[in-house]
Amino acid sequence: AAEKDGGAEKGGRPMWGWDYCFVFNGDAKYKEDDEKDMAAKAKRDGHRTRLLATLRQAGFVTSQITSRDAEKILLRFSLPEDVMKAKAEHLEFRIKLKDDYGGGYLGYAADRDSCYVNDELVLKGEPYFTSAQRINITRQVLALDDSEGCGLNLAVEKYKKHILASFAFHYKPEQRALVYSAVWHQWWNPFWDPPFDSLEKYLGSELGLYFAFVAFLGKFLWIVTFFGIPVYIVFLLKVDDKVTSALNLVYSVIMGLWSALFIELWKRRNADINLKWGTVHLDFDEADNVRPEFTGELQAGFHFDRGFVKLDDLVQKKLAEEAIAKSELPESAAMDGADDGLANDDASSSDSSAGGDQDEHAAHELTEAMLEAKRVEKKKMADCRRLDIPVNKHYPPNKRLRTIIISAFLTVFFAACAVAVQVVLLYFRDDIVEGLPPSAAIVPGLINGVMIVVLDISWGAISLYITNRENHRSDQDYQNSLIAKRFAFQFFSNYTSLFYLAFFKPFIVRVENRCSIGWLQENPTCMSDMSFQLLTLLATRVTVSQALEVLIPFLITKLKKILTWFKVRKRVKNSENASTDTSRYYRESNKAPYASVLNDYNEIVILFGYVAMFAVAFPLAPLLVLFNNVVEVRTDAFKILKLFQRVNANPGDDIGAWEAALQVLSYVSVLTNSGMLVYTSNSLSFLFGDLDPWEKLLAFFIMQNALFGMKI
Repeated sequence: AAEKDGGAEKGGRPMWGWDYCFVFNGDAKYKEDDEKDMAAKAKRDGHRTRLLATLRQAGFVTSQITSRDAEKILLRFSLPEDVMKAKAEHLEFRIKLKDDYGGGYLGYAADRDSCYVNDELVLKGEPYFTSAQRINITRQVLALDDSEGCGLNLAVEKYKKHILASFAFHYKPEQRALVYSAVWHQWWNPFWDPPFDSLEKYLGSELGLYFAFVAFLGKFLWIVTFFGIPVYIVFLLKVDDKVTSALNLVYSVIMGLWSALFIELWKRRNADINLKWGTVHLDFDEADNVRPEFTGELQAGFHFDRGFVKLDDLVQKKLAEEAIAKSELPESAAMDGADDGLANDDASSSDSSAGGDQDEHAAHELTEAMLEAKRVEKKKMADCRRLDIPVNKHYPPNKRLRTIIISAFLTVFFAACAVAVQVVLLYFRDDIVEGLPPSAAIVPGLINGVMIVVLDISWGAISLYITNRENHRSDQDYQNSLIAKRFAFQFFSNYTSLFYLAFFKPFIVRVENRCSIGWLQENPTCMSDMSFQLLTLLATRVTVSQALEVLIPFLITKLKKILTWFKVRKRVKNSENASTDTSRYYRESNKAPYASVLNDYNEIVILFGYVAMFAVAFPLAPLLVLFNNVVEVRTDAFKILKLFQRVNANPGDDIGAWEAALQVLSYVSVLTNSGMLVYTSNSLSFLFGDLDPWEKLLAFFIMQNALFGMKI
């Protein structure tokens, strides 16, 4: 079929358009003279027919279109509003009540139709459900394993390549309004807040929380920026060493407390948002979401948050009870039971005969003992299902422990390599710029900044491969493991140069590596070197990262659009209809899916670490990160809304493992701020006279314990 919008195969297209889509390979992907291609095409048609029938049975209206270049087939579908309401009631889908009815969240019911805030949308001429609600209901119906649903696991369908992709379509009126309000509205106002509620309604609470988190961090950055600017001015003017030292002491204490205060107040803000968005009693749990990539041996038992509970003893007990019950039956009943058993055996043998060819093929490779063990295991699994005992995949903990140890070793190894490269660069920094003009002093810092970005990108790909090898069962375990690896590596790759300048370079005896004149006029310190290095790292990271985040997806989208135009032009060149226009649905299918909010959180957390741990050396660091946050909110909204396929409006009630990463940075910031005050800046020596090493150690101990106590 030619590419058209509209023609639904069952019912009519809803007033708002199509909500969801399955993508299949088009006929152009298969060569007619190739047997393998023809077999693959027949498989595709079989899966397409199966999925189409499943969707229709669940009440979806559907439409199939073939792209003009014949490379894709799009199966589009939606639930009509009356059907969607029935499904929402069956799912007990939670919707916000009007303020007159308490304003809370309650499962949808048709007899309460006018009690929900959605009723106000109808008065405006809009659909009853918001676009995000429609997507969530659609996804839940697709996964629902009863007469009202489809019983589909989309992750498995994609993993087994039954479909190329599945994604939700953008709802154009809402998308255009959000692009304006979240990207271009009040672009000149640094105190502007993104439209959190609108973003949550369209993108889901997981991404809504991300935007709320970035904006909340921006407000806290204003606080330390307010203190940092006058401190930096005093440092530049070199007013008086004692005044400078006193300000340094005060600013160190402020920064030591700032990070802890931010985390605690964010938890409160997070709780308020959960109450407002109805995610307080969120039923969604990623720990229950089994990844299709997970492999393991089928065993009688079940998973819970602390491991796997085997039920082999329960199986044996039930089989023994069954045998005793059969032995106590009258002879005629026992014979009937035996006949039933024979019938079951016949059915079992009939089922197994279907795989006879496979067993014959396997018999050439497996020994008779292995085949016998396999038959015993199959019988055991059949007994479990017959006795209604749960059967699940189980991966032995000792195997996972080995892979995790290897992963930890690789993480440490690559982090050590990153540290070594940066230390060598910094150690010979003066040799690199020797003989060059003074402006060349920025070169080592720029090299270091670019190196950090390259290392982070490289480790991102490596850590993804390593985590995939760990065979995690749930999405939550997978995400936590990936976050731990990335944060551990990036902690060293991003902060090594600053730790080196603060706590190692001042004690190196090499004359060329001694610190230059610092903030204080009489004694040379490494604070100036740290300030210059932090400025270079922040400037490089902010500019390069923003370019990579937005520019690359933008260029890829444009390139795909151009290539599609050429393919369509070539295909329709000799046809009567020479139009190269493609539908918006096909254009959306060509966009890349938004991978995860993980990378966006990662960027913000690393910048948070620069401010929390080292802003004392460069008090304008909060201002630079604040500028990045203002830009980041808008660029992230732009790329998610315009450059990628629509996200699935995933639910979420917190920022996940990133909260633990923030806690780590907060506690380390106490050590770095105390250490820089006592050892790097020599501020205490100007305030309290010369201190010997033991007195400095005591001062460091008192300060860091006082800050830890305030945090607690």
